[in-house]
Amino acid sequence: MIRFTPDYFKSPESNVTNICEMVKKDGTRVWISYTIKVINNSRNDIAGILFIGQDFTDRKQVEEKLVGIINFLPDPTFVVDTEGRVIAWNHAIETLTGVKAEKIMGKGNNEYSVAVYNVREPMLIDYALKPDQKIPPNYFNCKRDEHGFFAETYTTYLKPEGIYLWGKASPLYDSSGNLIGAIESLRDMTLKSQRPYPTITLSESTFRSPISK
Repeated sequence: MIRFTPDYFKSPESNVTNICEMVKKDGTRVWISYTIKVINNSRNDIAGILFIGQDFTDRKQVEEKLVGIINFLPDPTFVVDTEGRVIAWNHAIETLTGVKAEKIMGKGNNEYSVAVYNVREPMLIDYALKPDQKIPPNYFNCKRDEHGFFAETYTTYLKPEGIYLWGKASPLYDSSGNLIGAIESLRDMTLKSQRPYPTITLSESTFRSPISK
């Protein structure tokens, strides 16, 4: 049973989207993605609640399989859904960032960027979800093909002496061709990067500026 909390009534103008597991009458367990919107009357009193749900089971099973697959990958890798929420965070990226999967799973708002760069801003994975955006200058050696985005960047957050990261991000589709999320893998290329950083004279906070639209 879905229980309504006072949070649903604080912002009647906004939608609240959640995912939960439910049990059907026949005992079958299913995952439901549902959106709730509080409806007000002309006096701004709560007149009702609009509830729209859809079976999310197939997609949830795909997500669970992804978690199992990427945990065997040697490169730090994570996956987000179409809303930018983390749905998979492998052991290698736990080691790289020091952030455990249980601390970041389900979080959006570029929380993965905070874990990697200590800055809340788009990463390559965001451009895989929305490829019409311009990749900002904090990425260099950028390439784009039918499989996704490739680029390098630099940060002093993970290591005080600095680290060069190569990244690859690609969109993910279900069997019907619908976009269901994106995946990004990172690789420490510091030992292979002998050239100086292109804008090393800039502070990192300046270099990692928000993207311009």
